[in-house]
Amino acid sequence: MVPPQSNRNRMASTQFEDVDLNGEEPAAVTISFEEQGLSQHQLDVVSGKGDDYDVGNTQGKRALILYAVLSAHNQMVWICFSPIKDKTIKFFDLGDDIVLVDFASTVYMVVYLVSFVGSTWFLEKYGIRRSIFFAAALNCAGTLIRYLGSLGPSFGVVLLGQTLCAATQAFTFGMPSYLSRTWFPSNVVSSIVGIAWSFVYLGMALGLLIPPIWLGNLSPAPIPGLMFAFFFSALAILVAVFIFYPKNEPLEMSRLQTSSSEEKKQSMKETILATVKNTEFLCVIIWFGIMVGAGYAHSTDLQSIYGHMASDEAVGFLGFVQTICGVIGVFIGGRLVNRFPAYKPHVCACLYSIAAISLGVTSACVGSQNFGGAVVFSCIFFFACISLNATALEYAIAINENHGLSPFATSAVMMASVQFFGILLTLWLGLILDGVDELNQTMALARVNGGLTVLCVFVVLGWLLLLYKVFGTLLINGRSTAGVGGSTKFSVLSEYDKPLTSDMHGNQQPLDRFTDEEILNTMDFEHRVETDEI
Repeated sequence: MVPPQSNRNRMASTQFEDVDLNGEEPAAVTISFEEQGLSQHQLDVVSGKGDDYDVGNTQGKRALILYAVLSAHNQMVWICFSPIKDKTIKFFDLGDDIVLVDFASTVYMVVYLVSFVGSTWFLEKYGIRRSIFFAAALNCAGTLIRYLGSLGPSFGVVLLGQTLCAATQAFTFGMPSYLSRTWFPSNVVSSIVGIAWSFVYLGMALGLLIPPIWLGNLSPAPIPGLMFAFFFSALAILVAVFIFYPKNEPLEMSRLQTSSSEEKKQSMKETILATVKNTEFLCVIIWFGIMVGAGYAHSTDLQSIYGHMASDEAVGFLGFVQTICGVIGVFIGGRLVNRFPAYKPHVCACLYSIAAISLGVTSACVGSQNFGGAVVFSCIFFFACISLNATALEYAIAINENHGLSPFATSAVMMASVQFFGILLTLWLGLILDGVDELNQTMALARVNGGLTVLCVFVVLGWLLLLYKVFGTLLINGRSTAGVGGSTKFSVLSEYDKPLTSDMHGNQQPLDRFTDEEILNTMDFEHRVETDEI
């Protein structure tokens, strides 16, 4: 076999020799990558001109920034009514129907459950660029309808626009893992996932902070102006995605889109059903959905929980601080699983434990009217809860590496669980807290404490399930089912956590970025040639 060429001199083709056992001269065979229809960017990566394909690559940064801005804006749209429920009820003349205002947030969860399969199919068929543009268009159309509804005013029209914006979330929630693996090298995938999710929750933080400040104490509340600001910014994001999102997707996306014929024949429904039957993944779906769903319910009813202890502006600022803590948490969580890839389940167990204990202490502080303590421990709760978006999702992707489910599909199923438990807990909490603003402080505190107790019960159930799966077998059999190598059925280390085969371990440095064999192994070509190793 011909030795690998250097990065500088390697051309966009691969050459090797067939070994004839009869003693004849070996025949050289050349496969041209140009014939495979690769883009110029992909050819540059293959030929060695794309050696800057790392965290510093311009196209990867641009893709990440545009995704971050779109997802952050969409989360602002989702949560913007939560800190201004009382003003929304008065402006749209809704009487005392606080549950209807909550539905502006709950509709996001409902739409996700009915559309995530379609969004998964769309992304895997048409790629990230078309998917993110379509998502931005839905977000822009939805904010326009919301603005027109506020001019009526008609809250029903606003909810129609909110539904379109909710469809955007079905795309953006599944993208972080897919985008990171498309545009960035394997050694930083988990960190990029953490950064992407950080912006999702940064948008949520701004959505809790800006509306109360924008409306102030004006009467009537200038809600149409707020809705127009959301529409104008959504339009700017749509234009930016169309102009600046990279048109050429890199080599990794080509590999994902040129899967084997057997994988193409397997329908998405069959793949998802087969994966859900994996008990390890099913357990992750449950405890992850419970914890993050509890966080959603807490954020949706933020004013009802803390409104009897602080003003709307203070509650909105509290929500902002809580979510900023979550932004920090998801970034740190991504760094942790990137640094310790073999201990993803243990990191998840530690973070979940912190979140569960903090939620219980927050409930006790609210019941005793200790607003300062509630602020501190609710921020700790959000730090640990939201950090699971990076750690648990990466753990689930590692579990499913041998089950044929792509990172996007895995993320979509995980977030569907979040939406399910989010709907369940939000509606339950909303019914308990309905009319709490009209009660005296003693009755209001009792009602709020009862609602938080419901969240705590669900979180503890998920906590017990997680601890059992991570540490239970270790206590019973003296061997953990999770950790280095995972269980006997799967490896916790995904293919993206492993170094290239050309990388040398120990103190030796990698010999090359891409060898000829690695390039051929990452793509399925029609004329792939098999040779014996000399």
